[in-house]
Amino acid sequence: AGEPRVDGSIAVLEDTDADGRMDRRTVFTTDLSAPRGMVLLGSGALALDGADYWFFRDRDGDLVSDEKQKVATDFSEAGSRSQGPNGLFLALDNWIYGAGSTTRLRYYGSGGFARDFTDRRSGRGVAQDEVCRLHHLGEGGVLFAERIASGYRWRNPGYRGTSGAVALPAADSASPVEFRGPASVAGDMLVYRGGLFGGDFNGNAFIAETVSGRIKRIPLPAGSGPPVDLGVLEPEDVLHSTDREFSPLNLAQGGDGALYVAGRHGRGATSGRIWRITPASSTSRGRTTPVGRSLGDLVRDLGHADGWRRDTAQRLIIEKEDPFAARLVREYARGDATPIGRVHALWTLEGLDAVDRNTVLKMLDDPDSRVCSTAIRMAEKFLYPPADEEVTARLLGMAAHPDPSVLLQLVLSLGEAEDPGVESVLQEVIVRSGDRPFVVDAVMSGISGRE
Repeated sequence: AGEPRVDGSIAVLEDTDADGRMDRRTVFTTDLSAPRGMVLLGSGALALDGADYWFFRDRDGDLVSDEKQKVATDFSEAGSRSQGPNGLFLALDNWIYGAGSTTRLRYYGSGGFARDFTDRRSGRGVAQDEVCRLHHLGEGGVLFAERIASGYRWRNPGYRGTSGAVALPAADSASPVEFRGPASVAGDMLVYRGGLFGGDFNGNAFIAETVSGRIKRIPLPAGSGPPVDLGVLEPEDVLHSTDREFSPLNLAQGGDGALYVAGRHGRGATSGRIWRITPASSTSRGRTTPVGRSLGDLVRDLGHADGWRRDTAQRLIIEKEDPFAARLVREYARGDATPIGRVHALWTLEGLDAVDRNTVLKMLDDPDSRVCSTAIRMAEKFLYPPADEEVTARLLGMAAHPDPSVLLQLVLSLGEAEDPGVESVLQEVIVRSGDRPFVVDAVMSGISGRE
């Protein structure tokens, strides 16, 4: 779009002496113009450059890319690099999302990438909570939470509803959380899923306010159900720097549980800084507890208390393409795994294309709503013709489930079935629970052509 080319690069920073400061820099690649997002995959990284998605691979382990592959180009997005896709994020559902784009990608290791459409999320980044609800910042800095995954809403072109992403708090509460005004321009956001800051911060949203030099925290509602009568979610400052050069742009949770902030060094400067934020009482110097190296260690990490560890373990298990992985993950899921460990185990099996009916049937009885909802979603593969009669009957028998989040997922998943008993069950749900948030949208999304 006539913009000058900017020389961009990806570099690997290392802290070799564990003093909390990066002291080694290795240039991974300089073959970029203006990179605006990156996610680690396999032996390399997927990066956004303008509207192009590039996969850089390091085949010999020297931290320098020696292979470049164009994966996709999002022609639907703005030509301006300041408005194009950014903030790549690998979610719990094994898809890679970005802000400012209707493209999502999936990495299949030696099998390459798959591409699909998704809702366009504005802002600088995408984040998730522990049950894979995506969050992003809308125009003007309004915080949005996705209550119905976009894949369901795209299956009915005649009805999109309004519940894909809702401003927080919910529409039936007070006004949304907003960050407006020239002195308070919102940058990146994340949902913190660690324990370094204590339990009060786990599951909270953090917002980088670029111009005012602030980091704000929003205590999001707990639980896996839709938001109802939340009241006002009051953002509060957790950091307000007096350094005029503190200009936070991007946020990330590190493997040590700390909050990492990247930003420009000075107004309009082309250089940058990375800050590491920890509690004053923390004795950690930035050392990351090693993620399990063996397959067994990685499987156990699926239930780790820290979300970064769980996410990393899930990714590494899938990328290993180990023929024994599915068996170990199933045994873990059916054994003494924590509820959140079972959620990750189910999604890991999905990533391995190894979801089995016995594990699904067992998890459908799980008392934890997060596990039960995830199992319902995994059961969808058994609803397609020729459908599994036992799985279908089990799902149809759950139509009176008392948990709102379980019922919502059940309605969404039943929309994938062609069983003649589904429509009468959905009618019953509408009559009995049509006043619950998003239930009508969930039903309508799955009856395209059968309204």
